[in-house]
Amino acid sequence: MRQSCCRSLLTRCERLQVLRTRLIPQVVLVLLASPTASAHRQILVGTWADAHWAVSFYQRHGFELVGDVEKDRLLRKYWSIPQRQIETSVVLVDPAVARIWK
Repeated sequence: MRQSCCRSLLTRCERLQVLRTRLIPQVVLVLLASPTASAHRQILVGTWADAHWAVSFYQRHGFELVGDVEKDRLLRKYWSIPQRQIETSVVLVDPAVARIWK
C-alpha cells in the first residue's frame, strides 16, 4: 500500500507543470530518503524515457538509471503497466541500491 501511495505521489508531482522542478519533488525525495523511510527498502522511480527533465531531476539527486533488462524486470514486478509503457519507460534507483547492482 505504501509503495503504491509513494509511486502515485511521485507521478502526481511529475504532472504538476508549475511545481515539478521546485518544492514538491524535493520534499517527496526528502521524505522517501529519510533514515526511517528508507532503512528497510529500496527506492525505485519509474518515468517515461522522454521525460528528460524528470530523469535529470532524479539523477541530480543521486538516482541512477538501471539497464534495460533490469528495468523490464522491475517494471513487471512493481508496476502494473502495459508492454508499450514498459518499452518507453526508464527506472532509476536510489544510490544505495545502485551500488549493490553494479
